Amino acid sequence: MDITRVVFEGGTKDGTTDTYKNLDTDSNLLFDTPFEPEELYERTTETTILDGVEHVVFRLKV
Repeated sequence: MDITRVVFEGGTKDGTTDTYKNLDTDSNLLFDTPFEPEELYERTTETTILDGVEHVVFRLKV
């Protein structure tokens, strides 16, 4: 099982981290909740270290 640790930049999720299982390496993440506007976060080639753990950076597409 492949685990991807993600950090979001921009939008309502700015600075939020999450963990996904079996996330495709070219996938983007779309959040469409009833109380917030739809937000598309694009995967970047960047990574960052948080608490000693590598996270993939997803940036809000505007």
